[in-house]
Amino acid sequence: MRHHRASRAILALLAASALAACTGSSSSPAAVGSSGPGLDLASTGLCHALTQLPDDVPGSVRAFQNEAHDTLHTLAAMDRLDRGMAARVLEAMQRVESDITGGPQPQPLEDDLRELLSATDTALKALGRTPPPCSVE
Repeated sequence: MRHHRASRAILALLAASALAACTGSSSSPAAVGSSGPGLDLASTGLCHALTQLPDDVPGSVRAFQNEAHDTLHTLAAMDRLDRGMAARVLEAMQRVESDITGGPQPQPLEDDLRELLSATDTALKALGRTPPPCSVE
């Protein structure tokens, strides 16, 4: 029981730090529901960010921030999502955000976006959704 409480506290701290590290973007997480295409925006936005690389790093960053970022937070906060899977999404997203703040370089950003896309698609599948195809995988 004690281990379970500690795990929950660690996950809550991770989620809070990921939220605190984030900057605003144009889409609203409240507008994304668990039904319809809303959650798929996380995957399609990441795919779009990957298609911009390596030639257009600023375009990749914009696609991540404007198309995927808020929906990723919504996905990770879904009650039906396993806590470990939610943590994997948040940790991968934190690495992408770190890449961006550190002056994004194409290769590390691409690697971390691919990992985040994989975590996102796994989370979508766990929720019974079929992730949209991405031609850069």
